[in-house]
Amino acid sequence: MFMLSSNLQALKQVCLPDTLANSGQYLIRKVAKKNALSSLEACCFALALLDSELDEKEVNVAKLLVDCGLYQGLLNKFAQFNQFQLSFRPST
Repeated sequence: MFMLSSNLQALKQVCLPDTLANSGQYLIRKVAKKNALSSLEACCFALALLDSELDEKEVNVAKLLVDCGLYQGLLNKFAQFNQFQLSFRPST
């Protein structure tokens, strides 16, 4: 959608730190890409960063990789979803 919309492309963009952007667990993606997260992962990390910036001046990215606070439950369910989907792949 982003690539097809010049209106969206004109908006200011924010990038997650590389450590977070490269930590995607979207295992059912057809093509693995560097710095590619699922929308859910990107939102959880972005919201967790915003929450931590309100509480601390320096964001501890490594800590967010282990625990995304309020959003960790969503990421855990996402991991379960991925495993469920992968269970349908034929063994090679």
